[in-house]
Amino acid sequence: MTNDLSTPALKIYAFLDRLSAADLDAWGELWDNDGVMISMFDFVDGEPSRHEGRDAVVAYFEAALPLFEPFTFDDIIVHATTGNIGIAEWRSTTTVVATGEPYENRFIGVFDFGLSGLVEEYRQYRDPNAFTRATGG
Repeated sequence: MTNDLSTPALKIYAFLDRLSAADLDAWGELWDNDGVMISMFDFVDGEPSRHEGRDAVVAYFEAALPLFEPFTFDDIIVHATTGNIGIAEWRSTTTVVATGEPYENRFIGVFDFGLSGLVEEYRQYRDPNAFTRATGG
């Protein structure tokens, strides 16, 4: 697990490592108390879905992770940025527990580590239809 958090790129690798390990306690430590996760293509009432505050973000993943076998993240590309912003692309691979169907998706994440050095905002871009296909929904 990545412990060096001195740059946005290393923080992104830690974010993915800890999420892949389903270590939500350690993963939650990467978030600012007021951090916000925005899923840009998951809509609620016509707006991108938002989870506001570290506890809400962690609770969302605590509910979601049991639906899947452990995730692997591959093809990780972290783009060079300046300041406290990080941008990355990756591929996730897992299996949906209820259906046994494979679930793969490509992600783009835009991370704002702000002045706290922790995730203050994470914008996630992914294909929401890939999950629908994997769950038969």
